[in-house]
Amino acid sequence: MELDPVMEGEYCMPGEIEIDNEGDFTKLTIEVKDYPGLLRVITWVLNGLDLLVETAKLTTDDEGMAKNVFWITDRRGNKLSNFHARMLQERVGDFVVYCTPDSKTLSSHRFESGAIVVDNEEDEKFTVVSIAEGKERVSALLDVASAMTGIGVIIHEAIIQGDKKQAEQLLGNGRTSGVTFKFWVSDKQKKKLDYARATALLFTLNLVFGNSSDARLRTPMPQHAVA
Repeated sequence: MELDPVMEGEYCMPGEIEIDNEGDFTKLTIEVKDYPGLLRVITWVLNGLDLLVETAKLTTDDEGMAKNVFWITDRRGNKLSNFHARMLQERVGDFVVYCTPDSKTLSSHRFESGAIVVDNEEDEKFTVVSIAEGKERVSALLDVASAMTGIGVIIHEAIIQGDKKQAEQLLGNGRTSGVTFKFWVSDKQKKKLDYARATALLFTLNLVFGNSSDARLRTPMPQHAVA
């Protein structure tokens, strides 16, 4: 399956996702332009599908193209059915395509997807990350903190609110179902998040909360853009 190299308003590098289901394992091969967090994106997808990686081989050539090969089973140690193998191929393809933004997007200061907002304008000193989780789950805070830590984001202040009335005061109407989170964050140099890190965080949080809409637009920038 070849990934669409062109999207409206930006350029997306071509990539290819292949599935081989003939052996004892389901073999997933991903060839795409490398970028920081690519492996994290893939593992989030596999974990979300409740799959196990038995063996993996990861390489990157001199031109920055990554070739990642995974031999995969379900939780019972069996390879996937042909139907589920195709679903895996499509799901991975939804997330790993590499895109560069247009100039207007690159200069943006606020990034939003569903109930997740990464805002560089709300606070003078920090980037403000707001999340309205639609339902309560025990691991939500751990998942969010892990996502931020993995991208090199430092949390300076936070509000976690389960009460609807108080959450409305913090996050505004329309963002108050379930548990709400608000974080004041920076990079490791105590600066606001730049475009690359802000969109990488938004993309990863979309994975955490299972939101695949516009996933390709959330793909992180290439290696020179993220420290």
